[in-house]
Amino acid sequence: MTGRALIKGLSGTASLVLAAACLVPGTAFGATATVEVGNTFKFTPKVVTIDQGDTVTWNWVGPDVNHDVYEGVPPPTAADPIPPALFGSHPDIAVPGDIVAPPPGDTYSHTFAAAGTYNYWCRRHRGMTASIVVNAVEPAPVTPSAEPVAQQAAPRPVCVSKRNFKIRIRQPKGTARIATVKVTVNGKPVTPSLEGKRFTAPVDLRGFATGTYEVQIVATTADGKTLRGTRRYRTCAAKLASASLPPL
Repeated sequence: MTGRALIKGLSGTASLVLAAACLVPGTAFGATATVEVGNTFKFTPKVVTIDQGDTVTWNWVGPDVNHDVYEGVPPPTAADPIPPALFGSHPDIAVPGDIVAPPPGDTYSHTFAAAGTYNYWCRRHRGMTASIVVNAVEPAPVTPSAEPVAQQAAPRPVCVSKRNFKIRIRQPKGTARIATVKVTVNGKPVTPSLEGKRFTAPVDLRGFATGTYEVQIVATTADGKTLRGTRRYRTCAAKLASASLPPL
């Protein structure tokens, strides 16, 4: 069972066929915390404490805006390779020196589903570091009801995602062949592969709680055109019908 999405690129129109299991777009719930990026090369506040399921939104305030948000800690030296991140504001930029502007809309958001401490930094300015502390949320205690058991509503089952599928990217008609593809799932890069004439990329949501997860696709054609697409999926829900995304 598949879902299809028509993605229109900045430099042309292309069909990116997303083959997915039973998922539908949805909205994540929780509180939102904000962090300012820039304003004399810093993250403000430097440490943010939230609960599981909450979202952090980074706002680029300048006047310096040539920064990104990249999960992890800086490598020992600038010459060392930068490891993949769990989340990042500029997934389509591989060279730190190419970061010259904020992401679209001057903001970037990430929802934290798991407890723990998440360090992050600016890949262009190694001294810009900060962290997000995510507190575990315990389930609310169940209060016994005085009503007879037969009249109480049956508890809803807790859903843990078993979704594990591939995104297939079809060669657009009327454009140069796709040369490279970058895919991130909820801010985490995954490795595409070329199967025949199509690129594919794994999207593994197994073990994820009920929630909304984002897939971003950046395809570059042989003549230098860039095609972008963003799709959000909600786990533990019904089938996703075919739909068209608006032009980017």
